[in-house]
Amino acid sequence: MANMKFTKKQLDKIADQTRLLSWGQDAIITSTSGLHLPLNGHVIFVVVTLWSSLQFLALTFDKWSER
Repeated sequence: MANMKFTKKQLDKIADQTRLLSWGQDAIITSTSGLHLPLNGHVIFVVVTLWSSLQFLALTFDKWSER
């Protein structure tokens, strides 16, 4: 399997976009009160898990760009 090669600038851009995605998905999920989505423990767990995962992924891209 061939390894994909990214430049530092590309990895920085991917990290920034991943951070924006994490905040955007949280805003969408938490603003769905008009869709009658109850903000119970399960929804909060999903929001926190997705946000944390995407932030960790962005941090990983940042570390890769420093190499």
